[in-house]
Amino acid sequence: AMAFRCAINSLFKADVGMMVLDEPAAGLDSQNLEYLRETLEHLSSQVRDERQIIVITHQEQLRPAFDELIEV
Repeated sequence: AMAFRCAINSLFKADVGMMVLDEPAAGLDSQNLEYLRETLEHLSSQVRDERQIIVITHQEQLRPAFDELIEV
């Protein structure tokens, strides 16, 4: 999770308009899943109306991090 946070910080220093994460919670224990959720919530609040974050996941715990959900 710490590596994820560092990668996100460096990514958004550049002018990136969209980020797609495919199953970012795969293999995480409950503590790191919670940390990922908190990080995604913070990130989405920081880039709202400026950038898009698309997350493909089966983890219900990540739902609160986003404004819009599309279920397939």
